[in-house]
Amino acid sequence: MHKLHTLSILSLSLLIIMTGSTVSPALGKIQAAFPEQSPDLIKMIITIPSLVLIPFNLLSGKISQKISHKTLVSLGIGLYLLGGVGAAFCGHIYSLLLFRSILGAGIGLLLPLSASLIGTFFKGEDRKKMMGYSNAIANFGSILASLLSGFIALYHWRYIFFIYLSAIPVGLLALTHLPEAPKSKTISHQAHYINGKVLLLSLVSFILNIGFYSVIINLALFLENENLGTSSTAGIATAILTLAGFISGFMLHRVTRILSKLTVPTFIGIMGVGFTVISLPLYLTMVYIGVFLIGFGFGILKPLLFLKVTNITEKNYQAFSLSIVLSAFYLGKFASPIVLRYVRELYCTECLRFQFSFIGICFFMACLAAVGYGIYKRYKIKYNSS
Repeated sequence: MHKLHTLSILSLSLLIIMTGSTVSPALGKIQAAFPEQSPDLIKMIITIPSLVLIPFNLLSGKISQKISHKTLVSLGIGLYLLGGVGAAFCGHIYSLLLFRSILGAGIGLLLPLSASLIGTFFKGEDRKKMMGYSNAIANFGSILASLLSGFIALYHWRYIFFIYLSAIPVGLLALTHLPEAPKSKTISHQAHYINGKVLLLSLVSFILNIGFYSVIINLALFLENENLGTSSTAGIATAILTLAGFISGFMLHRVTRILSKLTVPTFIGIMGVGFTVISLPLYLTMVYIGVFLIGFGFGILKPLLFLKVTNITEKNYQAFSLSIVLSAFYLGKFASPIVLRYVRELYCTECLRFQFSFIGICFFMACLAAVGYGIYKRYKIKYNSS
């Protein structure tokens, strides 16, 4: 495949993760601009695009066999720019949430394209490498967005939304060089059939993102509450989080080859360690170490989820199957503050340290469960073969 075709596929990943990372370092400033609004409503500035994108994501996955990918990109980029940049001119919290919703609609149309095109045009180890590269490039965009956002917010929080203008060069590259996957001449109702494994992966992605986005959503407020930093500090911490995902994306192929079946439990455990370190922040350095471990583990687990979907799904079904898993993934992002607020209420505490500690324990339990399942599956295969 031509290098520009490959780059155009990967460039779509650049826009997705910037949705939250552009805003999260400035969340404390936005809260100060709307002091009469509750913290949970302010957090919806980050989470509401994840809810709105779900129906558009499913729509994109379903119609991608019927219309050209370039048409979907045009619509998606248009909504992305309108919702992203338009938020800078909002004077009320609800108009701001409206434009964030429009941004979510644009992301929903773009979301399944990169992973499904990788599944279509790449096979075997090349597919695994490309999934890793896609995640790495997404995290690279997030690093830049986080750093820029943290420092721009020192001047005014409204200016951070102009970062979304980066969609213009990405859109031009995609529109000129994005390859078209071959369309099926006949698409039966089975083309949108979802098997049990896809639904299970959807559940896993939902739970994984609840944990991960507890950091993205709460990091700026956590650092300010603990007197550990400002919005620029939060921007640096968010950049470290995504830098770890950038590094692990390029290491995915090598890591899975070395660890093999231990890859998933190992990196679930690493994320658990990261959350535990954040919950005991004596120094800002500990927060940086914790977010790096979380980002590194997430940077391995996320592309492995999408890789598994493409491996268990036939080519003509991949876009829709990925849209199901991605919808669950971003529903987890939206549900994260809601679920964790319930956990805090259940234990009668508003302490964010407790929240991170609780999530760390959950990841350690999941690590043990993954190891136990691996042992069970190994002995089951050995027993059946004997």
